[in-house]
Amino acid sequence: MMVRPRIHILYEFTDKPFGGANQFLKALKKEFERKGCYSENMEGSSCILFNSHTMGEGGWVFNDVLALKRKYPDKLFIHRVDGPLSIYQRSNPSVDRLIYRLNEMIVDGTVFQSSWSKEHNKELGMKTGKYCKTIVNSPDPSLFNPDGKTSYRSGRRIKLVATSWSPNPMKGFDIYKYLDANLDFKRYDMSFIGRAPTRFSNIRNLGPKTSGELAKELKKNDIFITASRKESCPNSVLEALHCGLPVVALDDGGHPEIVGKMGELFSGETDVLKKIDRVADRYVEYKKRIEPKTLDDVSEMYIDLIRQVHDDVDRGSYSPKKIGMIDVVTFRVRFGITRIRNFIIQ
Repeated sequence: MMVRPRIHILYEFTDKPFGGANQFLKALKKEFERKGCYSENMEGSSCILFNSHTMGEGGWVFNDVLALKRKYPDKLFIHRVDGPLSIYQRSNPSVDRLIYRLNEMIVDGTVFQSSWSKEHNKELGMKTGKYCKTIVNSPDPSLFNPDGKTSYRSGRRIKLVATSWSPNPMKGFDIYKYLDANLDFKRYDMSFIGRAPTRFSNIRNLGPKTSGELAKELKKNDIFITASRKESCPNSVLEALHCGLPVVALDDGGHPEIVGKMGELFSGETDVLKKIDRVADRYVEYKKRIEPKTLDDVSEMYIDLIRQVHDDVDRGSYSPKKIGMIDVVTFRVRFGITRIRNFIIQ
């Protein structure tokens, strides 16, 4: 039996309603623990998995990983990439350039959450090495599963639901406002879960929910709808699919890869109502198609990538990247990073 790597996830977890990275990494940590390959401390790990896109105030994640790479030069650093941020958050492209430079300097393996993200990051200049893999996310199966889901029956209104922890306009609130004004509410009922920057007249806003609460609410519905733009791998879609809801999604970002035959894609206000009707009219057919990747599958893909790098290190065909103090200083000066939170660069 092959020895599993010992993995530590560099992330500040929270149990409060929060974004997709927090929800997925919490689930991944739990799965690594179940498989006996998670290390609560960095000293006992052989690999450190981190996000760059959840970099925090003052760029502390960048300082953390730079300091850790100096402190633990023989550990593998696996980089989970999102974005491009300049497309999704409409931010300065320098943030993406910072992420790409960090990837070149210290990263031993790169994980993209979708092919869409991989292609667009590479178009903007990101370079990856030999160890690069596209791995979609998956939610906690103990919460997001079809158990106890309300079954659709004829004679009642079809229940639609949309979710978003973030009120970012890129989450598609223009489409939700359009639905609020134009959806046939004699046939449909619609709820929104999360934080919305606008008030609805016909759609019920249930506010933010914890993961457990969200899963329960999703199971009360029939169809999930999302109009978010430029997202690489939205957890909201995966959570809905795992709860047994067919999806109607904007044809953008990673949606086509994730939804596939498990729903329909729309282009905007011109066809969103038609696509909702199509899924509703053939509801049983779409529901039978729902087979998203499990967390067990996804965690094994991470483990396989890490093991591949480990095996090459053992064979002497690869050495973990190492950086000198001058590399750290140059990087920090170039990108204006001044704050060090948890670690002292030695």
